[in-house]
Amino acid sequence: MTRGVTETKFGAGSLESITLRRRVVKGVVPEARVEGYFRIYCGAGNEHHQRIRGPWTRMDESFKDILADDDEVAKELVEAELDGWTDPCAS
Repeated sequence: MTRGVTETKFGAGSLESITLRRRVVKGVVPEARVEGYFRIYCGAGNEHHQRIRGPWTRMDESFKDILADDDEVAKELVEAELDGWTDPCAS
C-alpha cells in the first residue's frame, strides 16, 4: 500500500522548474521522483532545457545522509537523470 504523495516545488535556482515527489510504499519504503525542466549552460555559454521525468526511486542506504533534505534529494535524482547528457553545441 502506498501513502499519499507529497510534492516540493523549489524557488529560484537550479531546481526552480523541478518538482520533487515523495511517497512511502508498504508503510516503510520511502521513494522519490523528480519531474520538470532543468536548465543547463553548456561550454559555449548557451542555455539548454532538459526535460526530466525520473522513475520512482527507492531511497535506500545511499540516501540516508540526505533523506530529510529535499534540495539534496532532488539534486541527486536530477544528476542521475542527466547522466549521459551530451552538449548539442559540442557537435
